[in-house]
Parts: sequence; structure tokens; C-alpha cells
Amino acid sequence: MSRDLITYDRLAEVAESNRRYLGGEYDGSGAMTADILWRVQEELRQRVPQVRGGFGVGFPFHSTTSSGELVANPEFDSYNLGFIDTITKAKQLSRTALWECSPCQTEADFTPTSCSDCTLTTLKPREVMKAMPDVDMFIVCEDISPATLATIQDAAIEGGFTQSDFDATGAIKRIGSILDSFADSAKPADYFPVDIHAVQEKPMIEALQDIAKGETDITIPIRSMYAGWKRNEKIDFWFDFVFSGTFSPDACSEEVMQAVTQERNGLTEQYSNEAIESLVRQKSLRADVLLDYSDTRQVFLDKIDSWKLGG
Repeated sequence: MSRDLITYDRLAEVAESNRRYLGGEYDGSGAMTADILWRVQEELRQRVPQVRGGFGVGFPFHSTTSSGELVANPEFDSYNLGFIDTITKAKQLSRTALWECSPCQTEADFTPTSCSDCTLTTLKPREVMKAMPDVDMFIVCEDISPATLATIQDAAIEGGFTQSDFDATGAIKRIGSILDSFADSAKPADYFPVDIHAVQEKPMIEALQDIAKGETDITIPIRSMYAGWKRNEKIDFWFDFVFSGTFSPDACSEEVMQAVTQERNGLTEQYSNEAIESLVRQKSLRADVLLDYSDTRQVFLDKIDSWKLGG
């Protein structure tokens, strides 16, 4: 059996490592994930002149303390224990120790429909990738023309930080290696899969200025790196920015960081911590659930307090 192919046992090991990572059991894993975020921005800025920086949203950014530690979340632990049980049951139904999807994924890019009719295994790549960690990143660009988007996509593929759907098996191998590094308290040499979304600098800065004035109904257009940039959507920028938006000052332009600082100052001058928390809870059921956990809520409130001090 080739060592390059993924076995059910290795998949279970990676899932268990992910459970520990999500539970905050690895020292400094939040800081190391933020380092991955910074490195991706730096590489894109070097490869694509139009890139002005970026920011991460979602997990782990809403659950990372100022010292870079991830706070435990019982919801994540329960979910991943269930997923590990799913892997065990799939292995019991299989005729081989090898996860049957592996060779397929080395031959073709994964899309949700590519295995819909397959009966080789009950454990589909989509289920696996939904349970694995990734980083959601917004790349700020001078323009989001088709030519710029194509250049960013090529640079992401060349740099090895595309989203997992481009190569599910390769993503699992990368994730396993990164989680092994976390377990050894070593800086990862690779990237988690990165879901990249592009936003144009001028509309984003204008949105930040509106937030600084006290407005809360703020959306901006995005281009997501799904299916060759074919999706054009909008995001609730106020929510993403306030709840989990994480910028690396030394990876962003001065103009972007100046607007970010002004927004934070304006927001905290016009709204109390309680009002900001209430707005976040109203905008997202997911955030409402997460903020019911005291550790996650304290991370959020500490972040808002740091903004008042210029953080």
C-alpha cells in the first residue's frame, strides 16, 4: 500500500488532532494560525501588485485571546467526537484500511457532485472537509477586475494556499502535517486550506467610514474563489469586521490600517460593549450561540476594550 494514500486510521488521527486544536489544547495554536494568515497575505502582496492586504474572519479569530491562545468550545468537541465515530463506522463497513476516496482525489479536482453517485464508501470527501480546519480570508485589492482575480487565483494555487475543494486529499495531508506541528509546539511549514474572497479597497474603506459614523447596516460586494470566481455576493461587513475580523498591520497598506483604526475608534465611541454585543447576536444565530460560552464572550469583550485603547 502506498504511503501517499490516506487510510481510515490516519484520517481518524487527523480528526482527533483537529478536535484537540479546536478545543484549544495546543499551546499557541491561535497565534500560529494568525501567522499563517499573515504569511498568505505577504505572499499575495509580493506576487500580485494590486493586493493591499487582507483580514481573516470566523474561527479561530473569534475565539483567540490577545496572547494567541484558543479558548475551548464544548460545541466543537462534541461535533468532532461524532465525526471520529463516523470514520470508525465507515472503516468497519470497508473492505480495506484505505479510505477509498484517496486515489480518486489524486486524479481530479473535487466538486460536491463528483462523488454523489459513488458507492465505494459511506464517508464522502465533502463530509471530511466540512470537519477539517481552514482559514477564511478576505483579500483587499485596488481593483477586482477579471484579470486581477485570475492573477490572485493563479498566485494562490502556485503558493499552495487554495481552498480545500481544489484538492481534498492534498488538503487532508497538509492539515495533518500542520496539526502535527501544533502538537509539537512548532511553527507549521505549510498552510491550512484558505477560502479566499476578494474585496475592493475603496468600497471597503468607505464601509469602514460608515461604521465609524455609527451605521450598522453595512454590506460590501465580494468575489469568492469558488468555481473560478463565478460567485458574486455581498457580505454583512459590519458583522464580520466586528465579531471576528483580524488584520495584520504589517501585512496591510497604511491606508487600510488607518481606516480600520478610525472605524474602531468611532464604533466604540458611539456604542457601549453591551450594545455592540447585542447587535452581533442579532445579526448571527451562530454568533449568538458562541457568545453564550463565557470564554468566547470574554475574548470578544476584551477585543472591544482593546479597541478603546487603540488596539
